[in-house]
Amino acid sequence: MFGDEAVPKFFKGEKFHVTCGGRRADIDLTDMSVTCEEDEVFRSAVLTAVTKLYQSLSPATLSRND
Repeated sequence: MFGDEAVPKFFKGEKFHVTCGGRRADIDLTDMSVTCEEDEVFRSAVLTAVTKLYQSLSPATLSRND
């Protein structure tokens, strides 16, 4: 869905954007939010992708039953 051309090569800070099909979604990594005023379905798809990527990169936490 998002190729190399959709994401900026370099970005500074916690905010960046992706583009796809002429639509732009702004991503804020500090609060894991995605905004896209043009298309709610696109915003939701980007949010899902960001959330799944975050979950896959986050260390797993184990619960202990003592």
